[in-house]
Amino acid sequence: MKNALACLLLQTMKILRTSLWLLGIVGVVALLLYIRKSNQQAGTPPQVGKVGTPPKPQPLKISAYIVKNMSLANKIKVVGTILPNEEIELRSEVAGRIVKLNFAEGANVQKGQLLLKINDADLQAQLKKAKSQNKLAQDNEKRLKILLEKEGISQADYEVAINQLNVSNAEIDAITAQIEKTEIRAPFAGTIGLRKISEGAYITPQTPIATLQDASRIKVEFSIPERYANQAPKGTNIQFTVENSPQNYTAQVYATEPKIDLSTRNLTLRAICNNASNDLHTGGFAEIEITLSQNAQALLVPSEAIVPQLKGKAVFVVRAGKVVLSYIKTGTRLEKDVQVLEGIQLGDTIATSGMLQLRPDAPVVITKL
Repeated sequence: MKNALACLLLQTMKILRTSLWLLGIVGVVALLLYIRKSNQQAGTPPQVGKVGTPPKPQPLKISAYIVKNMSLANKIKVVGTILPNEEIELRSEVAGRIVKLNFAEGANVQKGQLLLKINDADLQAQLKKAKSQNKLAQDNEKRLKILLEKEGISQADYEVAINQLNVSNAEIDAITAQIEKTEIRAPFAGTIGLRKISEGAYITPQTPIATLQDASRIKVEFSIPERYANQAPKGTNIQFTVENSPQNYTAQVYATEPKIDLSTRNLTLRAICNNASNDLHTGGFAEIEITLSQNAQALLVPSEAIVPQLKGKAVFVVRAGKVVLSYIKTGTRLEKDVQVLEGIQLGDTIATSGMLQLRPDAPVVITKL
């Protein structure tokens, strides 16, 4: 009885092990089928071919750009300052009390117009005295001249009279010049600024009176790097804008500093612009754009097409369905494009995407131009 039970238990265990082994095989097969199906749904191509033969590389889909001639303006942008055509600070040459102010603040004046008069009563008295003495010297010279003709006096006596007359004339000229210094006249036509003195005030040559400026034309002063020194000669037109104004203004370079600044290595230039409408205010900043050269047949490529290399810069040129690495020499860089001076030709097709995956001789398919 015990032997029968042992045999039955042994057979049951064998059947159980066999069943578990079969279930394991079925589970592995099911797992493999599931993985294969998942890969096919994800787009993974099935591995086909002979054993030991590597799969053929699939072409990479890329965007490309066909090189063509484009107009390129080599421009630089700098900041400048707006200056008046002429400007002075009015000051007196002599000290004295102001007896007359002949201008209004902010008024336009003409060249030669009397602006200010300083008390000259003492000088007028000296001039009156000098003129009286001059009249006596003239009369004395006339009498002695008649006596000299009659040989009543010597030539030396007559020359003394002539010398006295000349001294008298010189004294009148000196006093007249002093009187002229008590008058301040406009040296050029322009606009008077805010005055800093009042009538009746005592002023000296160190006392500022007001400013006078001619802004009918304005000057734009700016500096450019020394490498562009020969590319903006006299007569070059510049474009500039000012704060709070959408208008573009044009000025022409009329003068250049003869030497480059040693501290900044920049060259200072001045351009002039008409300001008859008084839109431009002196002392403000100007954003300047200068066109240094114009190239109507420049070769430009998108900046994203350029690949940095140990030997320099390169691009991938598409030829016969494959890419070829071509080293280039670049020129002017724009906001989105870069000028290529050497390394490509007109009509070349340049890859503009997939730069990290591309390798020389890699097959590609262009999906977008």
